[in-house]
Amino acid sequence: MKYVIYLIVIIILAGIQTGLFPYLKFFGAVPDLLLLFVVGSCLQREAEDAFFVALLCGLFVDLQNGVFVGSYTLSFLLLALLLYLVIGRLVVFELNFKYLVAATVAAVVFTGFLAWLISAAAVHFGWAAAAIDPHIWRSRLPQEIAYSLILCYPLYSLATWTHNSILKLQGKKYRII
Repeated sequence: MKYVIYLIVIIILAGIQTGLFPYLKFFGAVPDLLLLFVVGSCLQREAEDAFFVALLCGLFVDLQNGVFVGSYTLSFLLLALLLYLVIGRLVVFELNFKYLVAATVAAVVFTGFLAWLISAAAVHFGWAAAAIDPHIWRSRLPQEIAYSLILCYPLYSLATWTHNSILKLQGKKYRII
């Protein structure tokens, strides 16, 4: 049941990202709502949920952008692994806003670079026709970071609400945002 709830939330976010945010560009940049939802899910400290969300969101972003399938999927999965390990090892008590900001900035830079690297490798090996253009990514990076920072807390709240709703359905104790 919880995977169906995650799937519904991801489909809604993908629809909002595809239908609304191209009209709300910030100096040519559009935020990646699915990436921010992955970050929020990873900060919930539930490994299997975070990896499932990262896998689905990565597939959706790959299909939305028309790139080599696996470019964003693998980068989102590696991001989920890194965030899970870092949050599990370094953050002992409570998450606060500075961890969310740091995770968001790292996620935007890490996934953009890794997706470009994977798509370039796919082109090199003849698995794909074209790679992600690194010049466009680098020229919009500050704007994407700024836009993502504006939206990171609302999507973290959505991830927390989704996680708490699933826990409530399962009859478990849930977290406070």
